[in-house]
Amino acid sequence: MKMDIIEKVTVHFLLSNDGNKIFFSALLSQMVKQESHLVPTMGVTIQDGLIYLLYNKKFVESLYSQNKSFLVPIIEHELLHVVLQHIIRAKPMKELWNIATDLAVNSLIENIDFEYEYEGKKCKPLLPKDFGLSSKKTADWYYNQLLKNAKKINIRVHTLDDHSKWKPSQQHIYSEVIRQAVQKAYEQSVKLKGNISGYLEDIIKEIIKPPTISWRELLRQYVAASIKSGHKSSWKRANRRFPHLECIKGKVSDRTIKILVAFDTSGSISTDDFKDFLAEVKGLLNVYKCIIDYVECDTEIKAKGQIYPWSNLKINFKGRGGTDYKPVFKYFNKYDYDLLIYFTDLYCDYEGCKTNKDVIWVVTKEHDRSNLPPFGKVVEIK
Repeated sequence: MKMDIIEKVTVHFLLSNDGNKIFFSALLSQMVKQESHLVPTMGVTIQDGLIYLLYNKKFVESLYSQNKSFLVPIIEHELLHVVLQHIIRAKPMKELWNIATDLAVNSLIENIDFEYEYEGKKCKPLLPKDFGLSSKKTADWYYNQLLKNAKKINIRVHTLDDHSKWKPSQQHIYSEVIRQAVQKAYEQSVKLKGNISGYLEDIIKEIIKPPTISWRELLRQYVAASIKSGHKSSWKRANRRFPHLECIKGKVSDRTIKILVAFDTSGSISTDDFKDFLAEVKGLLNVYKCIIDYVECDTEIKAKGQIYPWSNLKINFKGRGGTDYKPVFKYFNKYDYDLLIYFTDLYCDYEGCKTNKDVIWVVTKEHDRSNLPPFGKVVEIK
């Protein structure tokens, strides 16, 4: 099978003795590589819980024909925008922020100080020295420095890539998607004995370090991990030249993820906890390609429906009535759901509750601490 240019760069990263490039290969392997005429050059974005590398075929072929090595630092540029989470952040002066983020990533990349031609114009990646600034600073630092001299700066200067598909909304959820991708790439690079440069490794460790997190963050982590299992390899078959390099296959969304949310109406659940939980669930619809259904159940399912971003559910939680989890699990197993999120206080036994699918229990502060479920993940609202 003939490899396209992006795949060739991925293999180049993987076969390199450079630890940074091995890390970049592992990160790139998790991304969807998609040709798009909507970007003039190249760019990154997040959609349906997946990270995308978008590229204009004409741009890629032009650079590759000029010098095969040009694409390596340019793809590193895109990947660093992901690692540094530039794609989910924004500043009031968008043009200066675009320049600042490019200065931050380019100062970390070797061999990016070159000139190329595209569409009849001579182009060159922006570097801190072009603005009389120091190297290896954060995008925020560069933004503040540029802001001080905004009147003197030509904001029409062209950045290397396209930033128009960045997603500063839903930052709290998108950051978890990035964190998990970076952590997986780092773990893979360590297994391959890639020695990542100190400065980049410090950045990575800061991103993936276990944080002290709220129940909301924990729920997002568990949901993100569950949804990742709904992906498949984007290449139809292994590359003949490199049949052993399975890890460089991309990932694409296999189908729409179906989530079932169950409300234990007999549970002792406050109105505020319910509203907070529902807001988090609806937030998932803005990030993932998913359908979210719900059921209300005490000893039997009393109501069911679908949750939309505009849904205004009103559920009567009676508190400490009879509870039976079996009807929900029977319903969950009967239909093609990928994930069950059960909102309950755990005052019930688990007899007859079995499934081979993912389950997240979201429990109240007043839950039965002596009766933790024997399976699934538990998230306590605090």
